[in-house]
Amino acid sequence: MPRYMRWPVLVAGALAFSLAGWLLASVIRTGTPASAAGNPGSRTQRHAADRRPGSSGWAEGRHGPASTCPGAARACPLSVSTASLPEATLGAQYDVPMLATGGNAPAYTWSVSNRWLPPGLSLSPAGIVSGSPVLAGTFQFTVRAADSAGDSAAQTLSLTVGGCTTVVTGTRNRPLTIGAGVTCLDQATISGPLTITAGAVVSVQASTLGGPLSAQGPARLAVCGSTISGPATVTGAAGPVLLGGPGGTLCPADTITGLVTVTGDAGGVTLDGATISGPARVAGNHGQVTVSGNTIGGPASITGNTGGTVVAGNSVSGSLSCSGNQPAPADRGEPNISSGPATGQCAL
Repeated sequence: MPRYMRWPVLVAGALAFSLAGWLLASVIRTGTPASAAGNPGSRTQRHAADRRPGSSGWAEGRHGPASTCPGAARACPLSVSTASLPEATLGAQYDVPMLATGGNAPAYTWSVSNRWLPPGLSLSPAGIVSGSPVLAGTFQFTVRAADSAGDSAAQTLSLTVGGCTTVVTGTRNRPLTIGAGVTCLDQATISGPLTITAGAVVSVQASTLGGPLSAQGPARLAVCGSTISGPATVTGAAGPVLLGGPGGTLCPADTITGLVTVTGDAGGVTLDGATISGPARVAGNHGQVTVSGNTIGGPASITGNTGGTVVAGNSVSGSLSCSGNQPAPADRGEPNISSGPATGQCAL
């Protein structure tokens, strides 16, 4: 090759090599982000991961906690988590805790905010539904949980009380004697005396008794919304005795012709809202004794009861005598009215 041709060729080769090197460097620089995206330890991926829920950056609180329920930054809303209750049995002990979540746990205070629990059961401030039910049926009520911050939540529940081994309905044209077991009278009509013997658990609702009621040593007895044509005597009951209640409650008031005598019972007595055409005597009972809101057509005597006694809002045609009750009866701010003297612990 002539000498004068050799120099341009060398210059062209050098330029081509430089251009190839520049193009290769450009490709490498352009691909760097793609390479970094595939590198778990790259700065770009760490920054993106910080924004994903569930990543360490999210859990550390840069964009709020991973979950507001539960979470240290913000408590769950208070709610009652008990949605249903197991069935209760007449005469049997019942103990079921209520459950709640959220709020200022675990300092919940419980109450019944609408309607009533089945008679014989109560809800403690700690949230335990307990007691021994005395009335059969299905009962609806509302419970409320409150925390120390002043928040509250409510839940409407239904509780069925069953366990009747014998059910009496319709009309029976003869006297009826009830022995041991669990017997329920529901809208029954008995055309003679009703006799209840020792150990019996008896629930009477919306029934008509055409003669006296005599219960000697029953295990439990409830008479609600019923009419008794004759004296009513309950002696030596082992458990609660319930004779009527104020209007609108789960146990409507009774109408009783003649004397009412409730003595020597061990599980407490409630005589509430009844219309009684004769005298009333409530004596020597143990447990809570409540005689309230009754219209009594003769003298009333409440004596020797222990465990707490309430005598309130009664209208008595005759004298009202209270003595030997430990502690002395309370009237809950509802004075009793009597046409005769009120003496002893019930003196006005």
